[in-house]
Amino acid sequence: MCAAGGGLPLPDFTNWHAGLTFSYRVFKLGLNYTDTNLSKENCYVMTGDLGALPGGVANPGNNPFGLRSSLCGARFSATLGFDINPATLGH
Repeated sequence: MCAAGGGLPLPDFTNWHAGLTFSYRVFKLGLNYTDTNLSKENCYVMTGDLGALPGGVANPGNNPFGLRSSLCGARFSATLGFDINPATLGH
């Protein structure tokens, strides 16, 4: 943990991301998985989530009420897009 700008100590954590992209002509479909080892209490410390709920482990240094955020954790996402190359338009 290190203090940002001399303030509260920030928690150490790791994020990871894995994804696949499928292409067909100009269309692309991306499937992604992201996760972190950040606890729900430390997630509140990092995000300041206004929707955080009590019930976690209190830490007098940076989360005295033990607020827990649901903003961090495993997520699946998908993106759909397309590429247009102006040089090939009209061919």
